Amino acid sequence: VLLLVLVLLLVLLVLLNLHEGSAGAATGHETAAWTAAQHQQEPAWTAAEATAGTKVVCSTEATAGTKVVCSTEATAGTKVVCSTEATAGTKVVCSTEATAGTKVVCSTEATAGTKATAGTKVVCSTEATAGTKVVCSTEATAGTGVVCGTEAAAGTLHRRGPEVCAPHSGAGPG
Repeated sequence: VLLLVLVLLLVLLVLLNLHEGSAGAATGHETAAWTAAQHQQEPAWTAAEATAGTKVVCSTEATAGTKVVCSTEATAGTKVVCSTEATAGTKVVCSTEATAGTKVVCSTEATAGTKATAGTKVVCSTEATAGTKVVCSTEATAGTGVVCGTEAAAGTLHRRGPEVCAPHSGAGPG
């Protein structure tokens, strides 16, 4: 009987350690990608995005200098961050931590080197090996518009908030 009790206690300890380890890894991964303040601004994921394993976060600030931040995390842990600041000269920064051949393309079409003029677009597309595409574009006119669309391999599109979403027909920005 004593031996049986000891075996049960050992199994419980192993299960508790496994649970704490996985939870700690998940929270550490999240805090490395986003701060607590950014988490509060994140929109709720749709059920389709949760099952597909793709998360898209887009936030825009239409003040003196439009900022757009888009992050995509696949189930394999792929991260893509693109930020654009429209001050005296357009800046586009893209960094990717890729596993299994993720492609990131960012292009900026600007007039006279600034993003504050009409028609300026920033397009970021991410293609994972499973065929998931994320397209984000911003236009700095009187009001900044953000277009975010997530397409699964079947061509499903997810809309979020007041943003207008449209499918991205091309393979990527030219």
